[in-house]
Amino acid sequence: MSFIKDYVERVKAPTPKFFKKLIKFGTSLATLGAALCTVPNIPLAISDKCSTLVWVGGAIVAVAIAARENVLPDAEQVNNNQNNQV
Repeated sequence: MSFIKDYVERVKAPTPKFFKKLIKFGTSLATLGAALCTVPNIPLAISDKCSTLVWVGGAIVAVAIAARENVLPDAEQVNNNQNNQV
């Protein structure tokens, strides 16, 4: 299979339940951080932490979205594809 076909199969694969929960948690964390950043007249210690919340939440979401269930082809399918190409 080509790289593009493998990538499309991986993107279409279902997301495991644990990573769906991580997506929700990361989104909530980033939203909380963004909300805290917009509050006027908050102490400097809190305003420093709010941008960190946004970045950490975004990183959690990015990793969780990339996680998919195993979509690697079986060894039998790989052997058949190699035999067909020869």
